[in-house]
Amino acid sequence: MHAELREARAGLATIDEAMKTFRKEHSIVTDSFGRVLRVQTSELGGRAEIETAWKQLLTRRDTAHARFTEVLKEWADAKEAK
Repeated sequence: MHAELREARAGLATIDEAMKTFRKEHSIVTDSFGRVLRVQTSELGGRAEIETAWKQLLTRRDTAHARFTEVLKEWADAKEAK
């Protein structure tokens, strides 16, 4: 169970790092819900592509977070059952 928890936590850390890199690379400013407020891009129409990629990262993050929460609950339940 510890291995699953470590794996889920590592998955979260990986996507978090990818999001930080993407945010920095494209100078993205978001609100607290992850909605893009500002993007700096030199391409006309580049904002739409960047927003789409950002939404995909948000979806990956949400999936990884749900998995981590699930594994953490299973671990806590197993620990409590002992």
